[in-house]
Amino acid sequence: MAASVTHLVVGEKILQQYYPDASVEVQGAFLAGCMLVDVHAFNPIDRRVTHFVGRVEEDGESAYLQSCVYFLNHLDMLLCAPWKELKPSGRSFAAGYLCHLAVDECWKKQGALLFKKLGIQSWTDFPVPGDVGLTAFDFLSKDELMDAIALDTLLAQITIPDVFTHVPGKMFVRQWEIIRNYVFMRGNPEAHFQMLELAGWSKQDIAFTRQKYHIFWEKSLTFMEQFVGVEPFLKEGIERSQQVMPRLFGHNFDHG
Repeated sequence: MAASVTHLVVGEKILQQYYPDASVEVQGAFLAGCMLVDVHAFNPIDRRVTHFVGRVEEDGESAYLQSCVYFLNHLDMLLCAPWKELKPSGRSFAAGYLCHLAVDECWKKQGALLFKKLGIQSWTDFPVPGDVGLTAFDFLSKDELMDAIALDTLLAQITIPDVFTHVPGKMFVRQWEIIRNYVFMRGNPEAHFQMLELAGWSKQDIAFTRQKYHIFWEKSLTFMEQFVGVEPFLKEGIERSQQVMPRLFGHNFDHG
């Protein structure tokens, strides 16, 4: 999965395409949807519930081909009310959720390509620890934001709609409480450690993680720039999001 700042960067681009004149509430809900799907990271819920698929090493190509398809095909079951009965902010939150899944599909596809290129079988064989690599990519992604000040204004006013049946709304709220400062700090490692503390990690585990970041941070930055490529990946994530969004709205798009 891509991390929250990476999702924010893609979400900003899609926001400008679909919601340029929407209210602060609607725009904020869309960005929340983009960032908060990874509730399995800090809550007792499985990633197959939130993303509908597993990892590449578990599901193969389905891991990067089926998340958006499942979401779109089962939308009526996933929503707590029919689409047309949702408030505009609820629809935009659902749209952000789909955008998140689209970006994650690209991340998993990129992972599969890297596995083949590096001759490895899973993320555990990766040249740098996965968590450090994700944070490094987030840290690099922040430079692709178009208007960080305007985004922070929206983020400060986020209200999270409760619209889904498969993930309790309180989990999204809790996720935002945990990652909020990390998002504002744009992938700063120190903010990452603070996030782990908010999530209830022990001092011992956080100290171990700090040491891991101290060892691998610079190597992770270099690896992510050279082997993944921030700009190409973000471009792919935007394009995939643009492919699936029309299927959500059909021909009667109403951004509210």
